[in-house]
Amino acid sequence: MTSAWDAAAPCKSRPYRQIKKRQGLQTIQSLAKHHSDILKTKLHEVCLVLIEEVKNQRSAIACEAIHTIDELYIQLQKTMDPEVETTGRALLLKLAQTNNNLLHQEVNLALDAMVENCSHGRILSALFNTGLTHRCVAVRNSTAQHLHQLADKLGAAVILKTGSFTERFLIAASRMAGDAAPEARWVLLNGFEVHQCFIFCEFTQLMKINDNCNLPQVPWANNHRETDPSQGLYEFVDEDCP
Repeated sequence: MTSAWDAAAPCKSRPYRQIKKRQGLQTIQSLAKHHSDILKTKLHEVCLVLIEEVKNQRSAIACEAIHTIDELYIQLQKTMDPEVETTGRALLLKLAQTNNNLLHQEVNLALDAMVENCSHGRILSALFNTGLTHRCVAVRNSTAQHLHQLADKLGAAVILKTGSFTERFLIAASRMAGDAAPEARWVLLNGFEVHQCFIFCEFTQLMKINDNCNLPQVPWANNHRETDPSQGLYEFVDEDCP
């Protein structure tokens, strides 16, 4: 004879699976904090699972997965370098998937942890390859915010002496500074105020090297006009590089 529990099982299976998923994600967080050596042996497989759960339509599960990636960045630091581009991409794309403000906050906190704890080359790859030209404004705004954070962390001296990283960083910064979204432009303008003299000098050299480039002018060049600083509005002059 079928028990009352068995009869009700189909109705309860989905909430039960959601609870078990959350418990599993919390277990990963505990492993990262207290038994990171165990977690490192299966880190790639764990990250693949987390990337899938970040895409989960259930906000509670997605939020827990994002928080778990955040914890991995904090606890494992540069051990996470091989996973930065894939996990960073998943986080940025989540901003385009939902308008949930809580999820947006969690994503940006996780990206903050990525910038603070992982290698700058891997961080730039994640931001450059996913966020630079994405159609979603929230993704581009977050990219600009974390380029700003990366610049503050490294300082102009490091940014301008690390070979190919310098070129990619300045290309990313110039595109963000000419972005259609005022918030993305304003973040870059404020973010690079301290470093602008160093960056502009290097950027002009980069433009001379790349004869065929068609990048927007940087906002602190002589040929720009500030129209409304409170709104982050600037007029840019788009010219071919000399």
